[in-house]
Amino acid sequence: EMTRQVQEDDVKLPFGCEFRDEPMANLERGTSISQWANGFRTGYLWLEKMWTDYTPEEIREEFGYQLTVLCFFTNREMATDLYNGVEKEGVTLESMAASMQRIFPDAMKGFAQLGGSIQQVLAQRSQAAGQPVGRGKKIGRNEPCTCGSGKKYKKCCGLA
Repeated sequence: EMTRQVQEDDVKLPFGCEFRDEPMANLERGTSISQWANGFRTGYLWLEKMWTDYTPEEIREEFGYQLTVLCFFTNREMATDLYNGVEKEGVTLESMAASMQRIFPDAMKGFAQLGGSIQQVLAQRSQAAGQPVGRGKKIGRNEPCTCGSGKKYKKCCGLA
């Protein structure tokens, strides 16, 4: 689904995952955006070396901003830590949360586009080396999907 969204330039949060109107309310544990941000951060940390190794030097600062925005709503502690790293007069945690909420869609889009670019680079390198691209052991239609959703492959990633 993310690949399709990146290709169609229509990156968005999953169905049912949405921001509360009050930006500070999104920092509460258990909110859908907090759960999404926590999952995003966990996934990023799992692949951090890959992201770091394949992010071009000239966009690392922008990448860092996007990462900050996407992790901001993980929980109040994360938001407070990120806020404490900002030394800008007149910025409060509340105003920062409002700004993060406002720019969140652009950060998602930019991060997804970078991920798509990294995927293309890796595919091109594999092809140049004569290796099959993204092919491993064949997954049976009725086997559990490798993404961890708990669904059968044919009802999940096998639809793509």
